[in-house]
Amino acid sequence: MATRDSVPSSIEADSAQTDDRARHHRREEEQCRRRHRRALVRDLDRPGIEQVAQQCQEPSVRELLRLCEGDAPLSADDLRRLGRGLANSAAARAAFTQTGDWRHRLQAIVDRLTGDDPECQLEAAVCITNLAAGPVTTELTGVVGGYLVTLCGSSSHRLQEQCVWALGNLAASGAPVCALLAAQGLPAAAVSCLKSVQGAVREAASAALAVFLTHASAGDTGALCAELLPLVTPLLSLDSPGVCFCLSAAAASPAADSLLATAPTDLLSSVFDLLLRAAVTAEPSLTELRCLTDLLRALTHLVLTPGAAAVALRQSCAVRLLSALLRHRRRHVRRETLILVANLLSEERGDEARIAAEEAGLPARLAPLLEEAYRMI
Repeated sequence: MATRDSVPSSIEADSAQTDDRARHHRREEEQCRRRHRRALVRDLDRPGIEQVAQQCQEPSVRELLRLCEGDAPLSADDLRRLGRGLANSAAARAAFTQTGDWRHRLQAIVDRLTGDDPECQLEAAVCITNLAAGPVTTELTGVVGGYLVTLCGSSSHRLQEQCVWALGNLAASGAPVCALLAAQGLPAAAVSCLKSVQGAVREAASAALAVFLTHASAGDTGALCAELLPLVTPLLSLDSPGVCFCLSAAAASPAADSLLATAPTDLLSSVFDLLLRAAVTAEPSLTELRCLTDLLRALTHLVLTPGAAAVALRQSCAVRLLSALLRHRRRHVRRETLILVANLLSEERGDEARIAAEEAGLPARLAPLLEEAYRMI
């Protein structure tokens, strides 16, 4: 029997040549595939530099108005240019609704919003969102508000998000517009979007509800605050500024008493935990800082409701949280905390709150920090 050492060298040479041929064949195949891919890329109809520059150029106000003045339906590209121009120019937003036949221009956008082309629907909603950031009248709201409310129930999450943002922008125009939006169904539509599985839709709905609660009269908000409690509480987090803003606006509304009518302990416990986590973060992001500010303002209002101050003072982290907030490097946080402490320790909170404060040793433990915070603001 031949041993390993006795295998002829010619067999080893043939094996090496076979391996070399296989490697060479694989290299040729890979090079062929690369040449094919490069040829496909060269054959693509790519836009030139001039075309890209033209697409990125911001249209003039006159050009924007001219886009909507024809009888032909607006294309998706037209709507995209119009939306970009309205977003970047306050003069364009004002001119669109205050010069010439603005109703015809608006109807051209609404026709695409209510059409059956999903891309044009979305771009039209973007145009209305940006348009609503300018001067808004009840007449304009009467034209677009009902359509936006209806499309908040769309199966497209992107269209839902855009429509509820547009409603929030409209609501920022004041009480008369909010009254019309309430009649058109904004509260119910936004609350429905608040139940969405999409975080972006929930954030947009929360922000829209916050703006509505801030500007609407008490008669238009109704029992909205009480309805928000079971929805907003589990959504609170330091990466959801819209939800935190919504809670802050609800707590500051005249109907805030109803916000704590069912479960004050759960809500206050969630707010305390999030505030403590944000307060001890060394380098908070801008989003976390926004959430901290809104949650702190919400708590400042919530403790004014009957029984809430005692519940807040009996939180296990109450002293630690207030100490961290009074030492916070942001001046507005220290200022809001001073207001919160004043509300907690006010005699108007009653004997139960006073006893809870004494049990926690709050006045004595916070006295040095309060003096320092007063000097620093």
